[in-house]
Amino acid sequence: PDRELTDAIFQEGLKGDIAINGSHYGLVLDIGGYYKNVFTLAPALTMTFEEMDLFIALFEQLLKRCGS
Repeated sequence: PDRELTDAIFQEGLKGDIAINGSHYGLVLDIGGYYKNVFTLAPALTMTFEEMDLFIALFEQLLKRCGS
């Protein structure tokens, strides 16, 4: 995405108001790349499949919310 959209998604994730299954979550994302328009992911090696599914659901909601 462009840098402005990347920043908007980043800020929206920090709000902590993404609702999944009755709970509210936030995402702390890392922005990288030469133009600061790339999300850098570094999951823990102990991450479970359920946690991966939760991340995907949260990230998809962020993308929809920010119009991308």
